[in-house]
Amino acid sequence: MAQIKQIEAATTTTPVSLVTTAETIVLTSSRMEMSGDAARILILAWAQLTTGTGTTGITPRLRRGTLVTGTLVGSAILEGNKVAATGTEPFFLMLIDTPAANDAVQYVFTLQQAGAGANGSSVQATIALFALA
Repeated sequence: MAQIKQIEAATTTTPVSLVTTAETIVLTSSRMEMSGDAARILILAWAQLTTGTGTTGITPRLRRGTLVTGTLVGSAILEGNKVAATGTEPFFLMLIDTPAANDAVQYVFTLQQAGAGANGSSVQATIALFALA
């Protein structure tokens, strides 16, 4: 059974504007210093998004690093709207990453609208990192 060696978390209630169909960082995690016995990181990421007019779907992503160009963790899968465009809906990812041993790691949670003719807005978001051994 895995043991939790370290926990880091970050949260925000400051709105982040998603410019039409651009992939946008809605939250950056705290930096986690990996110890020698921690081999995997369980990442939980959640955000609420008010979609822009015309939005037909949203792609949530988790990337290693602090940039929108960082290494993709898991898959990037377009999700259809759960509510009508301009409504607010939740997005949730739970993934396991295996970074190089003894590296410090950080992650960004991104959202990208599809078909949007207007900006969306991330209302609030949280990322939690659990180092497992």
